[in-house]
Amino acid sequence: MYTRSGQEAKLYSLARKWLLVDTQGRSSVLEASKLEMQRELGVPFRDLMILDPNMPTAYPSSIFIRPRAIVVNLEHIKMIVVSSYALLLNTESPEPHTRRFVELLQQQLAPRSQADYHEQHRQVTDGYPQPRRGGGAAATTAAAAAA
Repeated sequence: MYTRSGQEAKLYSLARKWLLVDTQGRSSVLEASKLEMQRELGVPFRDLMILDPNMPTAYPSSIFIRPRAIVVNLEHIKMIVVSSYALLLNTESPEPHTRRFVELLQQQLAPRSQADYHEQHRQVTDGYPQPRRGGGAAATTAAAAAA
């Protein structure tokens, strides 16, 4: 029967802090071991090892698509994305890139008012934005041509 060495057992049971960002942009800190994360997310242990900032890796930047998650390992951004939330590792880092990424992610996911949503996503007809009602340059030009 195979038994884990002391170092392997330590790697599985070492709890790390993850920043959980939900679909509304709210965040909370989650503390979990790699084994717990592997079971919850269905991500292979080797993917979690690649995200570990303390482990040397042959993958400096990589994105892995798994059946239940996307594993993102970019220079300063180490995260796992599932359908209902994103988990970011190494969020206590003083790296300004990491902090800025988290801020932008939260802004993009934060709920917007109905007016803001419609302003950003105007309806498009035949590939062109619909004309604004109430005059404008086109109405002025048409009125001048008719006169």
